[in-house]
Amino acid sequence: SSICDTYTCCQLSDSNSCEISNMTKDETTIVLAPKESEATCIFGSQYGIQVIPGSKDKLLFYFQGGGACWDKASTIAGLCTTDIAPNSDSGFLEKHNEDNPFKDYTIVHSLYCSGDVYSGNITQNYIIFGKSVTQKGVENALFAINWARKQGFGGTDGVLDNFIVMGCSAGSIGAQMG
Repeated sequence: SSICDTYTCCQLSDSNSCEISNMTKDETTIVLAPKESEATCIFGSQYGIQVIPGSKDKLLFYFQGGGACWDKASTIAGLCTTDIAPNSDSGFLEKHNEDNPFKDYTIVHSLYCSGDVYSGNITQNYIIFGKSVTQKGVENALFAINWARKQGFGGTDGVLDNFIVMGCSAGSIGAQMG
């Protein structure tokens, strides 16, 4: 089952910029990295980010957690997330919850699947499950950041009223590096 069977997806390409202005407010769209992109998951599956449009003046940039695979043994043991999967619609993602202080924010959710706490840029010298181990967390974070930068957030002056960067687990490192 593909992530696009569950969520609306937009395939970024030279002819499709996946503009946030074409997305439905308060609904998830997965923006998929171009297939020729350096952004990728640990075993080569396609990378993407979750976007939930809200106010153009309020941006919450979230780095998802998902463990760490720092060597062959930890990768075989499954100590990290290896494919993109958005978090459930709870906490800061509950756009329809009046008690959520972030309900009006646009959320750019950098999904985690590289096993390198957003700090890798390497193809390992070992094969696991018949697949190369490619850890491109830096490229994944840059994909999310660069896509967001092109969306023209902020008012007419291009300045955001509120900008929050946060992360959980491995994503807390990504939040510091981003």
